Amino acid sequence: TVRGLAQQPESEAAAPTAAEPEGEEEDDETEEEEIPEDLAHLSPEQQQTRIKMRAFYQMGLGTALVLLFSDPMVSVMSNVGTRTGISSFYISFILAPLASNASEVIASYNYALKKTRKTITI
Repeated sequence: TVRGLAQQPESEAAAPTAAEPEGEEEDDETEEEEIPEDLAHLSPEQQQTRIKMRAFYQMGLGTALVLLFSDPMVSVMSNVGTRTGISSFYISFILAPLASNASEVIASYNYALKKTRKTITI
């Protein structure tokens, strides 16, 4: 376990609570902290240090990518508006959010296509 988090015994984890209806106990899985395999052999303090180092690295990499691609993206959007004759207002408030959130739009569309009870309640 990760320091500060204790695991519940199987009997307690499986028992439904008052706020949770008995029929839904099978649908909800017990949340456990998953530790990457390459960190499992380290002490909890070392695990926390490595996880924080990875998080800072990934955030730094993401920031660098945004800095690298944001200026060209703005130039492309500006050229699209100029060539199509669409006002920059509409480009910045309609096209830019769709372009920057395309993965979320596609994921939402795919969930909508499934139309199951589980995907609706996500």
